[in-house]
Amino acid sequence: MSMLCIAIAWWWGDTHEAYTAPVIGGMRGYYSKGRGATAELKTAVNENINFPLSGPGNFNSVLVSRVDRVNDIQVYWYGALYVPPGAAGNYGFKLDVNTIEWSQIYIDGEKRWFGSGDRQISGVNLPDDNRWYDFKLLYNTSSSQTDAQAQLYWDLPGGGTVWETIPAGNMSPQSWAGDKDIITIPGMGE
Repeated sequence: MSMLCIAIAWWWGDTHEAYTAPVIGGMRGYYSKGRGATAELKTAVNENINFPLSGPGNFNSVLVSRVDRVNDIQVYWYGALYVPPGAAGNYGFKLDVNTIEWSQIYIDGEKRWFGSGDRQISGVNLPDDNRWYDFKLLYNTSSSQTDAQAQLYWDLPGGGTVWETIPAGNMSPQSWAGDKDIITIPGMGE
């Protein structure tokens, strides 16, 4: 069945709308101990990237439940970010972390930042509305890390600077690498 869907997508090309409802509700998160080729992959889940330093849902408890520790870990979230109708324009993104290591964000394959500590960027042009953009976030903690936090926010175009958590409905664990036409293939996102 999935080969048939792929063949139909190829045949339709750019001349037909080929859209079915995507899986929504957060990004896909892969958690691992260590980094690189020796990293031990532990868990993959769909989630909103909103893990505070303390209180309910704090990132320390999430990391301990997924990889049994807070230090020397890597999390790789990927999927797609939806720009709703009428909301194309320049976005801002902010990541609050409590890490001395680094994080990276890619939007439609373009690295938007690389660095340690809290990060904030503005002027990220997402020119097409009613479209899903490929999105990746890499997050690392050091071997001396004792507390962790990962909270991703966006600032919508035209409203002044108002940082808000990206709604889960504007995230999908599926990734289309910038494709405008989205086809849901059976078994994807499960």
